[in-house]
Amino acid sequence: LQQVRTLLSELGDSLDDGVPTFVMGDFNEWMRLGRPVRYLDQRLGRTRALKTFPSRRPILPLDRVWVRPVE
Repeated sequence: LQQVRTLLSELGDSLDDGVPTFVMGDFNEWMRLGRPVRYLDQRLGRTRALKTFPSRRPILPLDRVWVRPVE
């Protein structure tokens, strides 16, 4: 959670200024209602939660990708 807060703080006003932004990674958050994903969704827009873990038979969505602006 602290890492997500730091990331959003570093991105700062660029998110509101329409600067192209790409954020991706394994946020180790299985549920969309978890605070880290919720905070990122609020600032970057909701992302799809594709199942990525375990890789041979994915059943959980751990990896996420956010892209802004979305057109």
